[in-house]
Amino acid sequence: MLYLLLTLVANAASLDLIEVGGAWGTPAATDANAVFWNPAGLAVGDGTYFSVEVAPTLGTINTNRNHEYWGGEDQLKFNGVVPYIGVSSDFGHAPLGVGLSLSVPFARGGKSQNDPGPGRYHLREGGSQTIFATGAASYQIKNLISIGASLSFVHSQWDALLDTETTTQLSEALCETSADHCNNYAPTEAGDPPADYWIEDPNYATTLTFDGLKHNTFTFGTGIYVTPIDMLGISISYMHGGTLKHAGPVNMDFDCPDSEDDPMGYIGADLNGICDAKMSGDAIIEYKMPWRLNTGILLKPLKGSDKLQIEAMG
Repeated sequence: MLYLLLTLVANAASLDLIEVGGAWGTPAATDANAVFWNPAGLAVGDGTYFSVEVAPTLGTINTNRNHEYWGGEDQLKFNGVVPYIGVSSDFGHAPLGVGLSLSVPFARGGKSQNDPGPGRYHLREGGSQTIFATGAASYQIKNLISIGASLSFVHSQWDALLDTETTTQLSEALCETSADHCNNYAPTEAGDPPADYWIEDPNYATTLTFDGLKHNTFTFGTGIYVTPIDMLGISISYMHGGTLKHAGPVNMDFDCPDSEDDPMGYIGADLNGICDAKMSGDAIIEYKMPWRLNTGILLKPLKGSDKLQIEAMG
């Protein structure tokens, strides 16, 4: 039974790559934004650059669940600020370029505005964010080809608050061991609600609180930057992915079936020690951080000037 209670299956949809550096953060960047996008660009730019960006990030998801008893509208909102801080320099040696940056390339989350709403078994509140502290260096060969690499310390955090059907799952498992423990939630009198009403009744819910699951790791990037002429730059970079295995505590708060509406459910929960019980355990949430291949072609139509730049990227 303990294994049943503490074992969960987590699905991660995807991680959005935030546009680090805003309008100045592109694969063909040659300033401090190149630390993240393509370290090879550091040796192409001359001088010292500082980059500071603060990007408000707003998101809303509206849902409408079609269910006779537990359906309705719900809304998840996310409000945050995503920073990027970078510095780069050639230290007066033109073929060389180095840089440091702090970025949040992956972040998502949300909080129900109708908590606990009809989507409480999926998510009531949660979020994930990944912070990169990156160092990069590059070297340009004969003013033609620049080669660069970066190393990033990655700190990732995952939080969530949601409800589960752990109590009803426990009841089903007990029923498999002995018919005396069975409660099929079936209507006993005319007009009684169907079985799926009780399964989602808040009195049967178990609230899980994942409070700051964390994972630290390293990743790397590499790239090349070709400048056949002063007016043209061709950039190709690779950002390595990896698996983020978040570990930390999970708190489990059990509700209790109503003693009048479901006396058998109440007795069963009370006998098994889960009526209004509080438990804690260890949790692991694992998902993959995607790898990226970035390309950019930069054109400077005004010869000898950087005032006009046209870039195609992907």
